[in-house]
Amino acid sequence: MTFIGSGFNFAYGDYVDGGPLDEQTLTGSLADGTAINNLVQIYDAATVTLAVPEPTSLCLLLADLLVLARVRF
Repeated sequence: MTFIGSGFNFAYGDYVDGGPLDEQTLTGSLADGTAINNLVQIYDAATVTLAVPEPTSLCLLLADLLVLARVRF
């Protein structure tokens, strides 16, 4: 499971069963601004990833859409 957001109380990265995030409360804000304050339980081969949103990807997507709109009209 991947959580994309900011202000997490754990560092960005991957966490596995028995790691520092397992059985702990995760707090922060998701990319859409929703606050998160939940217990995280990681089982077996599962991985939890905390990631920061990438503004560059969003800018590239918007630039592509502008080019497509320009070509069509």
